[in-house]
Amino acid sequence: MNASNNISLPEVVPVMSLSNTALFPQAVIPLYIFEERYRTMLSDALSTHRMIAIADIESDFESITNDPNKIASVGIIRACKKNSDGTSHLILQGLARIYIKQLFFDQPYAQAKILEAKSRKKETNSDYLNIKPTLLESIQNLLQLNHQLPEDILPFLANIDDPETILDIAIASICPSGSEKQILLETLDLEERYNAFQNFLIKEKERIQINKKLLGDLDENDTKNN
Repeated sequence: MNASNNISLPEVVPVMSLSNTALFPQAVIPLYIFEERYRTMLSDALSTHRMIAIADIESDFESITNDPNKIASVGIIRACKKNSDGTSHLILQGLARIYIKQLFFDQPYAQAKILEAKSRKKETNSDYLNIKPTLLESIQNLLQLNHQLPEDILPFLANIDDPETILDIAIASICPSGSEKQILLETLDLEERYNAFQNFLIKEKERIQINKKLLGDLDENDTKNN
């Protein structure tokens, strides 16, 4: 199987079960490995393809095993630091959305037979290319209101050419963890994913404006670009 970034995906990968964690393609997450089963998993992954799937197979086991189209994600270990106590810190970068077709439990950790879940693009080429400028503008408007968001996200996204990659990294960076983020991960239709995230940005902007107004902290600049 070929991921969108031309890295070949194996048919079977180890699975790390994490709740409220959605790994988006090209986005990165830090992980701390301390459980014995995951130490074994990490050692095996590092000696082979360096790939790990992320899915909540403990609390969402029934859904994953009964739904052949349940979407999760697979990432590649970009950096790993093993500590003296046997634990490890690693950086996992998302490679692709995947379907978990089958789970195996014959190792200390779970493994999954996977199939890449590719995005669907219904919009015209001009609509697709317009994702970048409109998304950057929406994020810039939100950054002017919420100074707790990462300030470097705009220049980082501006240096990316592919609109879908910009969308996924923006979701991973700005949307809080939880069901809404997982829904966006599972949305294969690119237009639907884009519209849903834009709606999130609009609602978040309105929420901040209302809070600022209630606190008497809303100035004239905050109400621009409504």
